[in-house]
Amino acid sequence: MDGSLKQDGNALGVGAVLVADDEDIVRNVMVQMLKKMGYEVFAVDNGADAIDIFRDNQSRIDLVIFDLTMPRMSGVELYEQIRVINPEIKTMLTSGQDASPDIEHLREAGVSAFIHKPFSLRDMREKVRGLIGRQVESAGN
Repeated sequence: MDGSLKQDGNALGVGAVLVADDEDIVRNVMVQMLKKMGYEVFAVDNGADAIDIFRDNQSRIDLVIFDLTMPRMSGVELYEQIRVINPEIKTMLTSGQDASPDIEHLREAGVSAFIHKPFSLRDMREKVRGLIGRQVESAGN
């Protein structure tokens, strides 16, 4: 069995994820987690660049993971603009805050999932796979 095809005893995910988070360490950890899970990853440090990447790659992107607070465009603004471009796109909000008016607004507006920072690989895997849902089994299974 090719170990690169299967991680942590789980099938690899299929698809692409856009990550928008201004904290380098958090963004880099998410990118590594998602790549380990088998996803193609686009990563940016602000909401405005996330919109540009999404417009250019929306047919490939299955999920947008975004921070609540970022420079150049807030998570609320990013979510609202992404949903204008594609109302069906799956979205996951990340935040170190448990509750705020913005988090409640996004939940009411239809954000697909919320994950509290810090989060584990297991929590990220469960949330992402629950949203994207496509996986591939490794060779030999």
